[in-house]
Amino acid sequence: MRIPLPLPRTLRRAGSVVGTFALVTTALLTGPAGATAPSAAAPAKAMDSIVIGCEGTVPAVGWHHFRSAHSVAGYPGYRFGYDGNVSSDTSGVVIQLKGFENGQAVWVGIGARNGPWGGEVPWGNSLAHPEIRAQAVGTGATISWGPCQWP
Repeated sequence: MRIPLPLPRTLRRAGSVVGTFALVTTALLTGPAGATAPSAAAPAKAMDSIVIGCEGTVPAVGWHHFRSAHSVAGYPGYRFGYDGNVSSDTSGVVIQLKGFENGQAVWVGIGARNGPWGGEVPWGNSLAHPEIRAQAVGTGATISWGPCQWP
């Protein structure tokens, strides 16, 4: 299905940057000519999910993000500490902690955990929400972490 993008008269000149942009945008929205929709038999791809909160279920497929609703303001050289607990009947959960180096987000892996865990990451001079991501090793697990809520 093609979505027409009406342009004002001043932007209808052939070869104009805006006119070309509109054509490219339309092509991106509709796909290449003659393209077909993905078949129903295509394998499902695991999508990341995100939860705002300090606990949740980690299904067996894909990375699952858990983000605090509160922000942490750091300063040069500051390191942020995480801790938590994993409850799993199988091999546990692979956990990565979000930190910052030179203003860029980094993920620090602490390995597969089943039971209490903790870790510290560089935070530096950043203002951001603490976040972890987890991936179940077996059939799934539950996870809780902090510090996630402050009084």
